[in-house]
This record gives sequence, structure tokens and C-alpha cells, in this order.
Amino acid sequence: MMNQETGKNDGALSETPEMMECTLTSALTHASARAQATIYGALYCGEAELLTPETVELALDKEDTKHDAFMGMETTFTQGGLAKFGDNGPPDSVMREVYDGFYGWAGWGGSISVVDPERKVSCMYVMSAMANGLVGDKRMIRIMGAVQDCLKAA
Repeated sequence: MMNQETGKNDGALSETPEMMECTLTSALTHASARAQATIYGALYCGEAELLTPETVELALDKEDTKHDAFMGMETTFTQGGLAKFGDNGPPDSVMREVYDGFYGWAGWGGSISVVDPERKVSCMYVMSAMANGLVGDKRMIRIMGAVQDCLKAA
């Protein structure tokens, strides 16, 4: 969010009462990682009857990969608006490896919400200190690498 006085991005602006009252479906979620994981589990992993398996399948259908000028890379999104993280990032990158099979949404500063409906796993990270980037937060890459290791060992 652009601070009009300084002309620079300022994450503190998202904590104002006016912004916290906004309804933005793809940004500014004010929730704990546990709450977000519960929502994703209910929506995509069948932990509650919010979406039928057919609706989840439709939401993840019709993947479209294009160059995202803002992100500066190729990105793949489904018709349900979720990023297919295993397809994003430079080819042969660790980012593609650790996010393989996961769909979701990432936020400015490092937060991320991802789900693998096939393996029925959701994983969220909500940081206590923002990073100054949008893609490839090293903290989440380490977490997702551990998640993938656990899934392979199961």
C-alpha cells in the first residue's frame, strides 16, 4: 500500500481501522494461520460440507499460465482464482519443488495460504514481521520443504 506522504509502500497502512473494515477477497485477510488453515481445510479438503468435490474440481480447473508483469514471472491461476504454486517461479527452482501440488494465495510480506486437495493438506504461514517481497519468502520455502518431506515419508 502506497503511503501518499512518502510515496513508498507501507505495510502499517493495512492496520488502520478503515482498511481492516474493507472487504478484499484476495488481500488483507485479518486472521491467524490456524483460522486460515481451518477455512482452507473446510473449503478444499472436505473437512466440512462447504463445497462439493465437483465444485472444488471446477475451481481448480482451466489453469491459465501467463507472464505477470507485476510479479515479473510466469504465473498459473485456476478459474477459481487460486495460484498453482508448483508452476510458479523460475524453472528448476526450489520454489517449484516445495510447492508442488499446492494451490493458494500469497500476500505481501510473506504470508501464504496453500492447499493440496489431492493429499488433503493445507498449510498457512502468517508472519509476525513482514518481509519486503512478494514471491519466494525464504521462511515459507523452509516450511514447505519440511511439509513436502513429511508427505513423502507418510
